Amino acid sequence: MKLNVYSSSNLYKEGTKKYHNKKIMEINFHIGQSVLLFNSRLRRFHGKLKSKWSDPYIVKKVKPYGAIELEDPI
Repeated sequence: MKLNVYSSSNLYKEGTKKYHNKKIMEINFHIGQSVLLFNSRLRRFHGKLKSKWSDPYIVKKVKPYGAIELEDPI
């Protein structure tokens, strides 16, 4: 019975992993493109309400595996 439960849980995990991976969109950035910076550490309702998105930045360099360098336009 334990082996049956183990195999069914593996099937469930594989199915949810496929579902979530299907929802991931690949984003390609280009040099000179204007982007907004997302601050994930900003807590909701901490003091005044603030936006989690910062001013627009310009993409300076695109590195392998999705890493990018940003430049402040000011």
